[in-house]
Amino acid sequence: MKPWAYVLTMVLLASASVAQEESVLRASGRAAEAEPLLTQVIEASPGAVAAYMERARVKLALDRAPEALGDASIAAAMAENDPEAQALVLEVKVARALQALRQGNQALAEQDLTQLRGEHPESAGGTGVPRARGGWPDHQVMPAHAPSAGPKR
Repeated sequence: MKPWAYVLTMVLLASASVAQEESVLRASGRAAEAEPLLTQVIEASPGAVAAYMERARVKLALDRAPEALGDASIAAAMAENDPEAQALVLEVKVARALQALRQGNQALAEQDLTQLRGEHPESAGGTGVPRARGGWPDHQVMPAHAPSAGPKR
């Protein structure tokens, strides 16, 4: 094995091990401790998709969704065919919209969710999720379980 291949293999194995350890830190409520370690992994191995994904999850746990979007987007771009990386971007975008709502920024939340619905109609279509404003789409029938406008006569 060539020396550079050995070094690369060791860095990738260390990255995977650290990402698993950081996942444990995040899950145990110690996300703040995980972020600097993940940053070190990313600096040592900029192609470590798992480290970018875990750092995005850590930032979500720390209620920093706008920052998490950067890491999730990088991971998704590096791993185009990884459904978990692609799903993480959606998760972070929804979290960012919810964070905007909690902070009283309804316009940003509505903009983000409307954009997501346009980009991923399969995620909201047919589930009874109305548009952020404007009611039910013209092409959908209101689901039977959704509340009605009033009593039937």
